Amino acid sequence: MLWIATAVGAALGTGVASISQVVSRRFGGGDFWVALPELARALVSQSDGDQFLKNYGRLLRLLAAYLFRNALQLGASFAPVIATVVLLGPSVMELYNRGATELAVYPARNLQIEAEGAVYTTNSPGSAIAPAPDFAGSGVAAGRDGLFEVANPRRNSAWCTTEWGRLGMELLGFATFPATDATGYLVLRPRRGDTNPLWPYLNDLEFYFYLSLTVASGLTALFLKSRGR
Repeated sequence: MLWIATAVGAALGTGVASISQVVSRRFGGGDFWVALPELARALVSQSDGDQFLKNYGRLLRLLAAYLFRNALQLGASFAPVIATVVLLGPSVMELYNRGATELAVYPARNLQIEAEGAVYTTNSPGSAIAPAPDFAGSGVAAGRDGLFEVANPRRNSAWCTTEWGRLGMELLGFATFPATDATGYLVLRPRRGDTNPLWPYLNDLEFYFYLSLTVASGLTALFLKSRGR
């Protein structure tokens, strides 16, 4: 699956750079940088109030048009990536997580989960529960200072201390919850030998997908630029 994720990321990265070039060529945007020095000098040296306002209004219009073109370019370029992640991401992650050998616990702590009459306990370092728990409903976990509910151990879950933290983890595909005294900041996610430097926020499948996407996008942009396209 890692090779497939890498190949798909590379293909999408090539598409991102290619679409960006097409949109940039179609809508331009260089007029803003061409006009900016002249407008800046005019604004600094202009003593006439009416002329100053006219130049300032022109600058604002040029800036608005430039930002709109950039937003359009960014949106069009990454639309295929967003569509792929949103439409295929959940099912791919579910399939990948079926091969998990353990439920990773970050930061490491002693944790015990009881569900459907079974009890699952972390290893001695407190970094994982192995083999990975597998229950259909929800379980009750005993944390450092109380109990909390754990549902669907085959899905990535995060208990965050801030709303910004929750937003960030949601963008990474986590189910998020407010941290409590029982949880503190806590990440639970299935692991199947993942070793990338961004674990536990990205598993190997996600890491190589985004890495190949970034590299392919950059190399394609350089290639198109060298071809004068």
